[in-house]
Parts: sequence; structure tokens; C-alpha cells
Amino acid sequence: MTSRTLNLLSSLEMTIDLNIEAVPRIVEDSFLNALMIMADTKDVVSIDMFDTLVTRRVTSPVDVFAEVEKRLGLKYGSKVEGFAKEREAVERQLYSERGDTGHEDVTLDMIYSRLTSYPSEAKQTEMDAELDVLVASKDLLKFTRQLNVLGKPWIVVSDMYLPGEFLAKALTKCGFSGWKKIYVSGDLGATKNSGSIWKLHIGWTYPLDTILHVGDNAHSDLNIPLSLGITVLPYNRLRTVTRTGAQLDPHLLPYSYLNRDLELNMIEDATEDDQWQHLGRTMGAIFISAFIKWIVERAKATGIKRLYFCARDGHLLHRVWNLPGSAIRFPGIEARYLDISRAPLQIARGYLESNPNWLCPQLIDFLIMVDEKTTVETIQRRISSETNSYLDQDLRKEFPTIIMDRPWGEAMAALRVILSRYSEWIYEAIRPIAERTKAYLLQEGLGEDIKSAVVDTGWHANQQRCISTIVDRQVSGLYLGLWRKALGAIPKAGFAEGAYSSPFAHQGKEEVSELMMSVNIIESLFTSCEGSTFDYKLDTRSRWIAVTRTNDLEYQQYCTKVKWFQQGVMDVVSEIFNGRKYATLSLEDCTLEAGRSALSYVCMGPTWDQLQLIGGLNHAFLSDHDNTQTLIDQQWPVTDDQANAVLATKGWVFGVLLNWYAMAPIPQKGWIRRMVNERLGNLNERRLRPFWK
Repeated sequence: MTSRTLNLLSSLEMTIDLNIEAVPRIVEDSFLNALMIMADTKDVVSIDMFDTLVTRRVTSPVDVFAEVEKRLGLKYGSKVEGFAKEREAVERQLYSERGDTGHEDVTLDMIYSRLTSYPSEAKQTEMDAELDVLVASKDLLKFTRQLNVLGKPWIVVSDMYLPGEFLAKALTKCGFSGWKKIYVSGDLGATKNSGSIWKLHIGWTYPLDTILHVGDNAHSDLNIPLSLGITVLPYNRLRTVTRTGAQLDPHLLPYSYLNRDLELNMIEDATEDDQWQHLGRTMGAIFISAFIKWIVERAKATGIKRLYFCARDGHLLHRVWNLPGSAIRFPGIEARYLDISRAPLQIARGYLESNPNWLCPQLIDFLIMVDEKTTVETIQRRISSETNSYLDQDLRKEFPTIIMDRPWGEAMAALRVILSRYSEWIYEAIRPIAERTKAYLLQEGLGEDIKSAVVDTGWHANQQRCISTIVDRQVSGLYLGLWRKALGAIPKAGFAEGAYSSPFAHQGKEEVSELMMSVNIIESLFTSCEGSTFDYKLDTRSRWIAVTRTNDLEYQQYCTKVKWFQQGVMDVVSEIFNGRKYATLSLEDCTLEAGRSALSYVCMGPTWDQLQLIGGLNHAFLSDHDNTQTLIDQQWPVTDDQANAVLATKGWVFGVLLNWYAMAPIPQKGWIRRMVNERLGNLNERRLRPFWK
């Protein structure tokens, strides 16, 4: 820099006022210095508008349309339902028609000429909403003020359907001043994306080799200007991406605002711990808070006086319920933590429904559950710590190595035959654990004459069914979700409801499918570090306590990942459940619809970082918790058989396919799309859009 420039900058530091709302909180002085050095060698500085000079306080730019629908809905109610979705669709359609018009970009007037079924003030409402969500880049605010003091001209160049007069108003609102001109593609019919805006408009005033351009888009702000001889410096700190996971409607706004607000103020070198906490503070907090509110409503409506939060998936839910101060929100409802798992409950129920000469199908099905690593030892351990040498001999003769060395159906048939042959021994072997399990449940009050409900993630009400059978008393169930299969258990289990999916409610296949594909993510993140219960014993006070088995990998995962996610959840709920706001979020914002949108936004529309973060979680599919698998597979399949074998063992099919699509060479992307159509064809076009990029 020249000495004059340095002196001006030195005095400028004393006069710049950055009290105006701006992000990020930390100004990048090293970046600004680099900008000033480069600007000093050029005649003019060109700056991109959106995600450079200013950015939106929503996670994805199209979420502004949901804000417009929300505002219109306050006046017109259900008449404007679906506005956001149609607003996006019309814009996409117009962009696809550009080649027929000779105009390289679309305009807001063009868009609203096709939205005639909505109120006339919709267009102005959109501009008002855009203006309200925009906030300045603190870096660029400081930079442009430095340029103004130095007398260095700067211009704004934007590919945008909003008119230039709106951009000027937005810049002023965000604290900017002193620009020479605004070049916007909607007004000019020429874009940065094609390069025509430079060649047909800007280049007539400023020779292209005398321009320094600053922007965030790799193509239109970097590659194209470079090809035209323009000097470029990328600025990516505020960049947003279009995400399509959640249904585009006002219910996504609590997550969208909260996520973006926290995202804009995250430190740039965020660790994996920070990312997990962020996920907990956003998706996790909204999803869980809505569920807890729903539990309170349903407990009061149905007269439930005692809740049993079931280990281990109910661990985080129980922590939230027991927050200091939150008891005043749940008067008259007692909460207990129940140390149970599928293993002792299924065995105890199976014992009660069997006899020495016949084992009920439910018990056999539980005993012979397998994955690709299940061995004879696993099946024997489920039955008893003692080994029957004859049973052992028969099993090893049929299965010398792992069970799944044989076709699944064939292996299951053989196992059923062998176990049925030893029904008398098995019946007596499981009797002690059945008796201990019943003793524990009665000790915890499940046989008492008080209306109670188990609280769990779901999904078939099997544990509720087992408890009701064991204590011979119906217990209600309140779940995150229930599938249709739960209808078979409810008559004997007792009344059961699901917050996010119910077997009684009419829900679209898409909603249920999204929740199903998120099950293993939910279960992995809501769990505790305690081992899985497989039996009970008496302690020194003659009370029954759980005997647990810990999977070292699950314990390590809790300590390095899950713990941070749960800490993020607790950071938020400890504020909003005590009447305060956390950033943009209040407890009132946390509806079930908002919770579903938050989950969908992350699990059905993850960023690349979220895909890798969540996909790295390990999940145990069987009750033994011996073996775990990551939620996505980083190995690229070569054949349909390989792909189908992997997908059959993964709970997050959407994530697996999305990761494969990103890995796939261009000639192979069509193959992945075919699998997407086969596996995810019930999802709408918006959800599947990432596979057509």
C-alpha cells in the first residue's frame, strides 16, 4: 500500500462505527488487509451482493418464501397455504424458459405475473421480508468504508431477480453507502453467470483488467471473471446453499432462523465437538422440545400421573424433563427412569407365553435375530449363561462359522427347527431372568393402581406390550413415533400414541418414510453411555438393579460425539423451558410441525459436512449391541448386488445414496439415480433434487 493509504487507514480505525447489526462477529483483519493491498492496484472494486456484502438470516435463500407465506397467512389464513412451494416452483420454471425469451435472468415482476391466485400485496410482502432478514457482512462493511475514505470507487454486481432499487434500499438499511452503481441481472437481462454483464455493461465503463471482484460463487464470481481478465478474491464466510430437505412452508422457520443465526457466529475452525453441539442446539433442541411439550399435553388430557422414561433411548428426554425449574411446567406428573431393554423384556414375555413343550413364535424370533456377524455363541448367550452341550453341538454342526454364511431364509428355518427341539431346556433356562425382570418392574411400581405411561422413541410398542404382559396390567405409551405394525400390539399393550407418526392418524407415506429413515440417527443421539440391560440382580439394599453390558465402541461414541450433541440440546432447552429465548428460538416456536421440519432439514437435506458427521455414527441393530455399523458406507459399490447388500443393512438409506452420488463418477450418477427412484420413489421431487444436480 502507499504511505497515503496507510495513513488514511490508520486514522479511519478511529472513526468506523460498526454498531449496526452485522455478521460475523469477528472481523477478518488479515482478509481485509489482503483486500486493501489488491484494491490499491486496481481502478475499481466490484462486489457481489448476496452472501458477500449482505446475507440472509435464514438457512437457505428460499426459506424467505416461507416467511412470506407466514406473513400472508396471518391475514388470509389457509387461502395462502402452499404459497412458498409454488413461489419456488414458478421461479424454477421461469429459469428453465430463459432461452426462449432472450432475457438471461428473470425478474420479480415476471414471477408474480404467474402467481395471480395469491393476494396482490404478496410481492411487496416478499420485498419487505427480504429486507427484514438481510444483515451486513461486518468484513465488507468495514472494507467499503475504507474504500470510501480512500476515494476508491466500488460497484455492486449481482445475479438477482430483485430490482436494483431494492438492492440500493437493502444496502442502505444494512449500513452501506458510497457505491457508484448497482448492476443487477434482472434489470439488465445479462448475468455474471454467463459473463455477459461484464462484457455488455460494466466493461464499457471500467476496462475489465482494472477491476478487482469480490464474491462467493465459484463459477460466477471466480471462474467467469478470471476468464475475462478480472482479478478476483473469493469471500466465502457467509455463503449459503439451497437445501431441500424440509417441506417449504412456515414450519421450517424456527430451525432455519436458529441454525443460520448460530452458523453465522460459529468460529471458522470449528471442531467436530462444536459441530455436534451445533446440531444439538438446532435440530435436536427443536425436535425434543416439541416432543416434551406434546407429552405434557397428552398426559394431562389422558389423566396420566406417572411417566417411565425407558433406557436407553429415553435418557436425553429424561434429562430434559428434569431440568431445574421445569417441574413447575409439569405439575402432578411424576417421572421415573426405567432400566429396561429388549432382551430381558422379550425373554420374560416369551416365557409367560410359552410352555415346556412349545416356544411362542415371538420368543424364537427374538432369539434368532442375526446380522452378518452373528455366531452360535451369540444365540446361546441370549438364552442362558450356561451351555447345553447337545444344543451347542447341533448349532455348530449346522453353522460352523457365522450364521449368515447361509441364505437368510434357510438359516432362519434351520434355527427355528433346532430351538424348537430344545424347547423344554430353553424354557427352564430363561425362567430365572423372566422372574427377575418381573420383580424389577413390580419394584418400580408398574403393577400399582396409578395411570402410567412409558416414554420412548417407538416404533412398534413392543416394550410396552412386554411390560403389560409381565406385570399383568396395561400401561400406556407415549412415543416419538409409531408405525402401522404397532396396531397389532396395542390391544394387549394398552393405549399408545406417537407424536411424529401415529398408526391411527392419516399421514402421507412421505412423512412416515422420512421419519423411518431418521430412526437410527435419533436412537444413536438420544442414548446414554450406560450399557444395555440384559439381566437384574439384588444390590446391598435388596433392591433389584440392572445388569448391563457395555459396547466399547458405543461408549467411545457417546464420549466423543453424542455427549456434545446432548450438551447442545441442554444449552437451549435450559433457556427456553425457563421462559427465555435462546438466540431466535422460544419454547412457543417448538411445535411438532417445527420439530418434524428440523429433523427433515438435517436428515433429508444435509450439507456435505452434516452428511459426513452424521454418517460416521455407529449404530447397533440387534439387542446384543455386539456389532455396530456406520450409518453411511464410504466404500463405492461396483454392482447392484453389492449396493443392495449394503442398503439392506443401513438405516439411513437417503444418506448412503447421497454420499454415493457425491462419490460417483459422472457416467455412474445415472446408476445411482435409478437406485434412488427404486428406494426413495415415494419422496417428492424437492426432496430428491440433490440427486439431479
